[in-house]
Amino acid sequence: MMIKIIFIITLLISYYAEATSSMNGLQKFSGDMESKVSCSQSDSMSYQCELKLGSNYYNTIHIKDNNECGEFSIVPISKDKISIECGFDGISNIYTYKLIDDNLLLDKYEYYYLGSGPSEVDEFIIDNLVSFRRNISTDISDNGNRMFSLGYVNKKSYLYNENYNKTDMYLVKGDKVLILDVKKDSKNNKWYKIFFPGKKSITKWMRSYNISYLSVNSEFLTR
Repeated sequence: MMIKIIFIITLLISYYAEATSSMNGLQKFSGDMESKVSCSQSDSMSYQCELKLGSNYYNTIHIKDNNECGEFSIVPISKDKISIECGFDGISNIYTYKLIDDNLLLDKYEYYYLGSGPSEVDEFIIDNLVSFRRNISTDISDNGNRMFSLGYVNKKSYLYNENYNKTDMYLVKGDKVLILDVKKDSKNNKWYKIFFPGKKSITKWMRSYNISYLSVNSEFLTR
């Protein structure tokens, strides 16, 4: 346990050394200097950033309200990868996007939490997410933050299919899920589309009130 705590503390120190409150007016380069992110200077927390990964990829993304993050940064890793970091008071959400078929798709998600006490640490890491086809231009745009969030299940909760039909599958209190999407039914009940990476990975729908915590409180997920 102590080794895990030290690891997370070290990682968060590294994260906050790299993360910035905003990318407004900043530039960041990859280690080989061939890839860069260049963000415009704005008087508000809404601005745009040009992404250039070597000669393989060029795009401009629009950042609305600092992507609804307390700490936000975009770091080019290589000619085919870029890292997005969204943090809040001891919480770190790190998203790695990979260039595939001319699209930057989410490949890996990392969550780290460091609370005020030695036992208040947590992590959640999941990779091989390309099959969800989450494009950086969709996740970050002038429509706001649409990025995945970690969620904690707060009680035994049955899962439903996309037509709101109850299945025999359920999750229990303390299970961690990746929240992929949100929708409301005809009675205005809110549902989360979740991914549970267990022995057998599950993608289903769950009532939103069965999730007690979101690592990213974006307007998209909380409205």
